[in-house]
Amino acid sequence: MSLTPVTVPGGFDLDDDWTHSLWLRPWDGHDEEAFLDRPSPSVASQTTALLSRCVFLDPDGTPASSDFLRKLQVGDREALLLSLRHLTVGDSLSCVLDCGACGNVLELELTTQQLRVPPYAHRGWTHDAQLSDGERPVTVRFRLPNGGDQETMAALVADPARAAAALVQRCVSEASPFAARDLNEQHVAELSRTMASLDPQAEIVLRTTCPHCGEALSSLFDAARFLSAEISGSSEQLHREVHVLAYHYHWSAAEILGMSGRRRRTYIRHLADALSERRVS
Repeated sequence: MSLTPVTVPGGFDLDDDWTHSLWLRPWDGHDEEAFLDRPSPSVASQTTALLSRCVFLDPDGTPASSDFLRKLQVGDREALLLSLRHLTVGDSLSCVLDCGACGNVLELELTTQQLRVPPYAHRGWTHDAQLSDGERPVTVRFRLPNGGDQETMAALVADPARAAAALVQRCVSEASPFAARDLNEQHVAELSRTMASLDPQAEIVLRTTCPHCGEALSSLFDAARFLSAEISGSSEQLHREVHVLAYHYHWSAAEILGMSGRRRRTYIRHLADALSERRVS
């Protein structure tokens, strides 16, 4: 099995050493089929399931467990998804933005490399911050949100204020002079901004200007949701590719599903060219 080294921006502790290195293999048809046939309760849990099949701790192929991947901070999981998408499908991707001012739809052509950020200067799981609501300062020790938090918070997505407060309570390990559950809305908002500044890969903002009306537009790019929609939308294509290759090459479904989508489509292009030449002759 050929693995590709990748760098995540936040990093993690492995064998008492803070590192930024992991290894990936492209997802193949078996991974797509598992993704499509066994839907997860949330995009976060889908992400954990996909990464657990494709991420390895070393070049020897030691699998990254689901528990390890849940502990990774959100930005590192996003970086892994972008690298995995680059490795499996390619670098370019298309996004659609709606202009709220004039109603036109804009298509943005991006690359996965554009969306990646370099490794952060800070190290370690915990951070300290001074918060203030205009009355008295509050000292907190916290960690950054991780995949496990995303999975737990998925049920609260319809109530952003409640989700933000619950997330802070999960991530704050110490608070003085009072407990994390007593932090007010201003504290929660300030700490949320601090967390975002420490993990910028977690919230990539796309910024552009509408060419029709000149309105400035911005939108969050969520790699997990993008890949979930992309893989889910390819269900019919996967089945068609398996059928075509099995019919013409007489390969088994298992052999075909073991290929990456890029490799399957390469064979289909060659097949289409050969059939076209046969018709012409």
